[in-house]
Amino acid sequence: MAIALLLLLLLYILHPQLEVTALATSSDRDFSRMTSVHNATDSPLEDIYDYIQDSSGIYKTCEVVLSAGPIGSLQLLLLRGVGPVHHLSSLHIPIVYSNPDVGNFMADNPRNNINIVGPFALDSSTAQKFSGSKSTASLQLLSSAKVKLYGSTSFLKQWTLLVVLKERGRWIHSQCLTGDQSAGHCYDDRPFKVTIETLKMATALFLIMLSYILHPHLEVLALATSSDHDFSYMKSVQNATDLPLEESYDYIIVGGGTAGCPLAATLSEKYSVLVLERGSAPVSYPNVLSANGLLANLLQEDDGKTPAQRFTSEDGVPNARGRILGGSSMINVGFFSRADDQFYNESGIDWDMDLVEKSYQWVEDTIVFRSNLSAFQSIFRKALLQAGVGPDNGFSLKHLVGTKTSGSTFDNQGRRHGAVELLNRAVLKNLRVAVEAYVERIIFSSSNNASRLSASGVIYTDSKGKTHRALIREKGEVILSAGAIGSPQLLLLSGIGPVHHLSSLHIPIVHSNPDVGNFMADNPRNNINIVAPYALDPSVVQVVGITSEFNIIEAISYPLPFSFPQPFGLFPKSTSPLQLTVATIVEKFTGPQSTGSLRLLSSAKVKVSPAVRFNYFSETVDLARCVKGMRKVGDLLETVSLEELKFEDLEGAEGFKFLGPSLPKNQSDDASMGTFCRSTVTTFWHYHGGCLVGKVVDGDYRVKGTNSLRVVDGSTFNASPGTNPQATLMMIGRYIGLKILQQRRAAK
Repeated sequence: MAIALLLLLLLYILHPQLEVTALATSSDRDFSRMTSVHNATDSPLEDIYDYIQDSSGIYKTCEVVLSAGPIGSLQLLLLRGVGPVHHLSSLHIPIVYSNPDVGNFMADNPRNNINIVGPFALDSSTAQKFSGSKSTASLQLLSSAKVKLYGSTSFLKQWTLLVVLKERGRWIHSQCLTGDQSAGHCYDDRPFKVTIETLKMATALFLIMLSYILHPHLEVLALATSSDHDFSYMKSVQNATDLPLEESYDYIIVGGGTAGCPLAATLSEKYSVLVLERGSAPVSYPNVLSANGLLANLLQEDDGKTPAQRFTSEDGVPNARGRILGGSSMINVGFFSRADDQFYNESGIDWDMDLVEKSYQWVEDTIVFRSNLSAFQSIFRKALLQAGVGPDNGFSLKHLVGTKTSGSTFDNQGRRHGAVELLNRAVLKNLRVAVEAYVERIIFSSSNNASRLSASGVIYTDSKGKTHRALIREKGEVILSAGAIGSPQLLLLSGIGPVHHLSSLHIPIVHSNPDVGNFMADNPRNNINIVAPYALDPSVVQVVGITSEFNIIEAISYPLPFSFPQPFGLFPKSTSPLQLTVATIVEKFTGPQSTGSLRLLSSAKVKVSPAVRFNYFSETVDLARCVKGMRKVGDLLETVSLEELKFEDLEGAEGFKFLGPSLPKNQSDDASMGTFCRSTVTTFWHYHGGCLVGKVVDGDYRVKGTNSLRVVDGSTFNASPGTNPQATLMMIGRYIGLKILQQRRAAK
């Protein structure tokens, strides 16, 4: 069917004057031929018929036509004595015609599937099979006496056998293979050696053709020019165990993450760069390379090396840190949207906005894609507009109040292109990336200016416990890009921070700064989880609604597996997972006034995560913002677009089934809404602070009170930029790299 429609569409494009005529004139069921249908009990014990008519309109007399399918037709041939002599003789069946191929070359297109429970029948694209399987076997009789085909010996010489094979559901196929069945033939060239494939490719082409006809002006825009994974950067990647115990570089970057990768690539254009990454390369964890592995990454048990390092804040909220080359850009939802104007205005940085624009574009040209909206994201987009989150801003990478779709680091095949691929734009001969390298502390030495010390290198350990020293050359720098947890932690371990805290851990004080580790904040996330009544396609964030109060609303959909206790029907094993689809609608906001702090739990072990507290909703203004945002989520539940996610046809926000808490029935009550916000608060992993601009680093990201040391990552933010920070973190990595190159040129 799909192929036929595809061909019709192709003809229509090539010959638009062609008319498409409906072959059938009526869609009503016609049972008039039932007058010829009888129960076999009503047929005579013996009767004679003259002929049958084949598909070509040719009349053949004295024929028996087998259309009993690839099991039944072969069974009848064998029972009548047409088949392999050895097999027939073993069952004492008189041999009518010897043919060793009858019953052989049996094949079945293997099917693999998942089973989605819904209240009504839906077509599913989740089943997987393939045609033309090379594995074949055979059919043999278990009984010689059941179901026989009788024929008169007087007709034997002029017998012809028409085997018409039907495929339904299982697509089993075989026999009447051309040239193999000399005792019969197939009239209309329909022997099946390979079944016709009408699955995903035909359907996809059909939809592409359809969209082209309906929207001939439509352009498919990919911001990046290639969607293949590019592992060229691996030429510069080594395990830390293979590095010398001491070596010098122009720049040492601690953390090969969202900001560290573009920074390293940029500096390598002119200088030697060492990147020290505590995690492994993405090739070691294939789940990070596709959207299908998104939840698996976050749910995977933390073994000390997994890409997502789990930690729980002192607020009791579970959280995660990126621990892989590429950082959190390799475990996030991929949404790419630029910073808001307020971020630039209040960041404490004197931005060169032309260079900001060029830095964004450099990133976007490499790893950002305009992905096709999934079905659920389209539903969600309509719901936002129906709920009054306007205007409709279409597709934009800018931060705009209203509803928009934005870029993604996932391409249309679901492949992730994180910050690590920005290393492909490096001068690889100048770049060395050491994975599984844990930086223990920064080395300081006296400088010409007696009032401050200069960073001269770092001490790190490899996976075998060996200690290495990496030193910087003259005019070089150590740059921390270890993230909002790792960078303040490393400053504290190196003796830069509050005197009282460092002294309590017997850490020698290099520079007293009471603000290191303070002003830690996390954008509070609250959400509802709707159990869908039918299978939703899994989707990452592609659409965002930004309200006039600057609440941010996003959504994802994903399967939620659990095992059914007993096997039945299509379930092959008792452990087969039963999949429910959940649509999660998320509300969050940036720039919370509530802040907390980070403190060391160990004075010597960098692998021990520090204690972190964010103090969610400690400021009443933050709680009020959450209440407003969740009321807007309540408005979404009353939209026409989301009605199809209801299990019952009820008015308003009724009729949904929720996984976990639902919104209070009386959403006008501030107290109940506030309780909901407090009890359901969690994270969207956009925590920041600990090394704020103006407090710990200056406007060029240099650490105050030191020389040759910078921090370039989200720990410097007083507010998370835009809807999702990864775009701005990548931009800043490129931006600061270019600024450093400019400064080095000017110094010459």
